[in-house]
Amino acid sequence: MKKTLYSIISVWLLLVGLSFTWNYFNALNNHRYLAFQTARATSRQILLASTWNITQGKVYVSQTDDSPSEINSGNQGSSYNHSPKTELAPISPAEMIRQLSSIAESQEGIRFNLVGLPPYSDKAKISPWEIEAMQTIKNGEKEVGEFREEKKRTYFRHMSPLYAKKSCLSCHAEQGFKQGDLLGGLAIRLPFKDAFPILPMASAHFGAGLIGTLLMLWLGGKLNSAYETIRRQAKIDDLTGIPNRRFFSERLNLEFNRCRREHQPLSLIMCDIDHFKDFNDTYGHSAGDKCLKTVAQTIKETLRRSFDFCARYGGEEIVVILPGTPQEGAVNVAERIRSAVETLEIPHKNSSASAFVTLSLGVATDYLDYKSHEELIRNADRALYRGKGNGRNRVEVYLLGEKIHSILKTAFQNHKPES
Repeated sequence: MKKTLYSIISVWLLLVGLSFTWNYFNALNNHRYLAFQTARATSRQILLASTWNITQGKVYVSQTDDSPSEINSGNQGSSYNHSPKTELAPISPAEMIRQLSSIAESQEGIRFNLVGLPPYSDKAKISPWEIEAMQTIKNGEKEVGEFREEKKRTYFRHMSPLYAKKSCLSCHAEQGFKQGDLLGGLAIRLPFKDAFPILPMASAHFGAGLIGTLLMLWLGGKLNSAYETIRRQAKIDDLTGIPNRRFFSERLNLEFNRCRREHQPLSLIMCDIDHFKDFNDTYGHSAGDKCLKTVAQTIKETLRRSFDFCARYGGEEIVVILPGTPQEGAVNVAERIRSAVETLEIPHKNSSASAFVTLSLGVATDYLDYKSHEELIRNADRALYRGKGNGRNRVEVYLLGEKIHSILKTAFQNHKPES
């Protein structure tokens, strides 16, 4: 039962561990998927602003120190005064993206950058990661994205390819690009929280594993207790509290085979309460049950070795197994049992053997010459009945000579003289 319980608990803990692992990696994948989706949406918004700038032909903005009049040589044009106090200048898509990136980084921590194809004209404005990602895009990847730690903060860096559209050729045709050619990439850095709160997930799975284990241990204890009760009921006699006949048969067969292997004698004592039917008729069945239980427990307590065994054989008969015990030792044990029961002084006025409850006992010993344990039982029973015939309250022994006599008698009965 314990092995089964431990196996079930191990399977449960394994399932909890697999659940945690699956949820952990699933959460990681979901987090990564969310990061890519956010980066793609941001890229589309940035490119939408750039496309708007291109489709307008020229977009004029106030000229400041932070916004030079013209970055893209393809969109050069003279500035003019919008008002006496403000001078406007055209702004290229690339410059507009740079200025938007500056505003987004200062307010939201978001940074984006247009990265052209190598060789790079201005590597100072391009990070090593952007160079590496651009090379990956150039090798055929559709996009590149990964989480990176910068200044104790987690960012998701993403780069998507930029392909030449018809509207782009007004600026890039002079550089030899055709519609559909790879112009470069758009790099984005998005601030991101930690991948996910792993502590709550771990705590939940740990709690589930612990609660499940404790519950199974509790249920296992209940089942084990029920199993022990059933096992006891199957092997222990309810009235006397000692093993029943079924358990005795299993134990005798086991000890018979063991003594054969170890070349040890095996003794058996058959005990019977004298005139027990008369006791029941005189004092009632309730008193008889109490008497039988007291005698059985006395016999059990008289046995001194842990491997000696007694059981209720049937009715008022109790049998004792003495492994590794020769005949002389078995007789001593039998006499000790007889004396212990007589010392109880349980009144029995209708007994011809004594004024108290007494036992008749038969002893048989197997010195490796019996064919089966059933033969040992029969011989102990023969000795018991001889004890009853000789006045009861005594110990009788089945001797070797009786066995020889029995064999000769059987042979004579089976012999048929020739006609």
